[in-house]
Amino acid sequence: MAGQVININDVPVGKITGREIRDIFNKENTGDAGISLRITDVMPGKVTSPGHLHRESQEIITILSGTGDIKIGDTVFPLKANDAIFIPEGESHLIRNTGDNVMRMVCTFSTCDTASDLESDDSIAF
Repeated sequence: MAGQVININDVPVGKITGREIRDIFNKENTGDAGISLRITDVMPGKVTSPGHLHRESQEIITILSGTGDIKIGDTVFPLKANDAIFIPEGESHLIRNTGDNVMRMVCTFSTCDTASDLESDDSIAF
């Protein structure tokens, strides 16, 4: 498939507990590129519950705006704009927005099929 340009404002918004997501690049529009890109907006005061893990993919998150925390396993890390986070495959994680504004993140996965790679983990909480 040839290269393509997608404007995030043209992508349908999905709603998941505490957040809105826009799947910019995935299996449906890249074929099978082995990588995907999502914009996630965590609403003020919300937690992206339940916690979850990606069984066979790694994730890199870059915070574009807002503040919050990410819990990876048992460790909590503070988040602010311009922070980048690496999450190895199989690591449970959970994010909360601690600010008064939307926390916008760019999430990149080492898979093009995030739905089949996702597993909920109710044991992780803030």
